[in-house]
Amino acid sequence: MLISFLTMRYLVLSDIHANELALDKVFEDAARWGWDKLVFLGDALGYGQQPEAVVQKLLALKPYVALKGNHEALALALWRGKTPAELGPAMRATVLHAKELSASSRSFVQNWPEQHLDENWGAVHGALRRPWEYLISIPVARANLSYMQRPLYFFGHTHVASAFIHTPAASRPWRSLNFRQAHSQFELPAGSSIFLNPGSVGQPRDGLSLASYAIFDKNSGLIEVFRL
Repeated sequence: MLISFLTMRYLVLSDIHANELALDKVFEDAARWGWDKLVFLGDALGYGQQPEAVVQKLLALKPYVALKGNHEALALALWRGKTPAELGPAMRATVLHAKELSASSRSFVQNWPEQHLDENWGAVHGALRRPWEYLISIPVARANLSYMQRPLYFFGHTHVASAFIHTPAASRPWRSLNFRQAHSQFELPAGSSIFLNPGSVGQPRDGLSLASYAIFDKNSGLIEVFRL
């Protein structure tokens, strides 16, 4: 991890889903570009086979932001003795993960909030209108626009590296981007509202079996999305 005193670069991750190998590859790749603080958008648990290792690696890095995803919400409910009436296949692994986590991992996860507000950006796992809503299209982004308290929000949950941009002065106020290349750059347009998803570390769902993450340079307003 490279610490810079001239700028602030955030490593933005989401949806690791207990995939330690993918997380290690992301950290190795991100070290080449340099970053200062970690922002994790939720869902460390679920699907994969290494929940404890993943949570402990996050804990060791002392994230600037670590948000609760829907899989952590299920784990918290289970720890409180509440068992949902029905669980789909996607959530059954999380039931096992909730039992496997150590005391230190549980304590860490229990403190994760659902949202974060920074000076000029915010972060959420799902969406602003509803916590676990899938922000997957322009109509859904439009429905969440009035809930924005900052011009830029990072989000996860959909496992798709993408962005939805609203520029009121443009002839077409809404547009969307998908980040499918090995290295994509996106500069924050002035006067716009942006929802940006760095994609999934552990389980991408855009047809590419490539882990995804982003680096946000707060000073320049540049966001870079990497696939590997």
